[in-house]
Amino acid sequence: ILLLLIKAKNIKFNPKMSAMIGLTLALTTILDLLKIYHFPQGGGVTLASMVPIILISYIYGPLVGMLTGFLFGILSLFFNPYMLHPIQVLFD
Repeated sequence: ILLLLIKAKNIKFNPKMSAMIGLTLALTTILDLLKIYHFPQGGGVTLASMVPIILISYIYGPLVGMLTGFLFGILSLFFNPYMLHPIQVLFD
C-alpha cells in the first residue's frame, strides 16, 4: 500500500482521469451491491463487478487501476463492514 501511494505521486491527474476514476468507483460499487446469489457461509456472486476496474487499468495503466482498486476496497469496507481480524483489511 505504501509503495502504491509513493508511485501514485508520479501520476499526472487531470480532470478527465479524476472523473473516470469516480465513475468507475460508482459503477463498481453499484455492481458489487447487486448480488446474484448469496452463499450461506458468506460472500456471493456479483454481476461482473470488477470489469470497470479492469477497463480503467487498461486505459490509464496499472498504477491507476491499483489506485482505483484500493479506493474500491475502502468503499467496500464502508458498505459491508465485516472484519474478522484487522490484518484482513490489508488483504481485502
